Amino acid sequence: MIITVTLNPALDKVIYLEKLRSGRLNRSSKVTVRAGGKGINVARILHTMGEEVLAMGLIGGYIGERLGELIREEGLPACLTSSRYISRENIKIIEENKRETEINQEGKVDQESFLNFKEELKEKLPGASLLILSGSLPRGLPLDTYQELVSLANDYNVPAILDSSGLPFKYALESGPYLIKPNINELSELAGEKVSFVPDVQRIVKRLLQKGIKNVVVSMGKKGAYLANGKESYLIIAPEIRIADTTVGAGDTMVAGLAIALQRGYGFLEMGKYATALATLYVSGEKLTEANLEKMIERLEVMDGDFPYEKL
Repeated sequence: MIITVTLNPALDKVIYLEKLRSGRLNRSSKVTVRAGGKGINVARILHTMGEEVLAMGLIGGYIGERLGELIREEGLPACLTSSRYISRENIKIIEENKRETEINQEGKVDQESFLNFKEELKEKLPGASLLILSGSLPRGLPLDTYQELVSLANDYNVPAILDSSGLPFKYALESGPYLIKPNINELSELAGEKVSFVPDVQRIVKRLLQKGIKNVVVSMGKKGAYLANGKESYLIIAPEIRIADTTVGAGDTMVAGLAIALQRGYGFLEMGKYATALATLYVSGEKLTEANLEKMIERLEVMDGDFPYEKL
């Protein structure tokens, strides 16, 4: 069983407009609402691909109740801990020209509720094969929260996959997560410098591996992914595709792909190809099936070892 953790879930409302007119009345053509938060998104993909998964996290107030309803309606296995504070609501505006505008709330959690969550996590970890920690931390939790949860996973010999950003991500590296998946912006933030070329990625990833991180996968948008584990390193280039709706969720889909590959015992390169293909398939709008996935894997380009200086 794979456990995903979402400490800052959200009710995601997507508003579709012909064009956003700032300061004026706008009428939407369509509105969709679903349970969001990076860990929940990962769990949804895992469930779609037939993996045994449990979505864990903290929810509160009337928005939290609606989140729980939506998750149950999807048939997504979940164990959600109640919080004293109302869960957040995020708004995304998508225009016909595909431009996206996001308005994300901060989210807040009380320490007592987090401690209750941690006790529930301790009960579930003995039956887990992987722990996925995704997304931002809500206000009210210390910056070393992910570091604490990675250490907890290590205590139970459960490999932890980490996908976060900022100081919570940086602190968590001290506990040695099994795999991390920063994107280019998060890698730049972590390194304290702008990452613009593949060799920059190589150099910074090498530094992370020297710190004791076993596996690093950097998602690079249209460029695909760079992955390294100290013994092997690859640049996996995704094919050019038409984006069906939005690229939001591609990173979460890649995390899900990495988890599936690890669960199935794939080799390092096969893991990277599976995850990259799954994320590419997701943004293309095609159905997530093993048959479509195999076709997408065949379209990937893989570069091994040194490769030319290329701007990202």
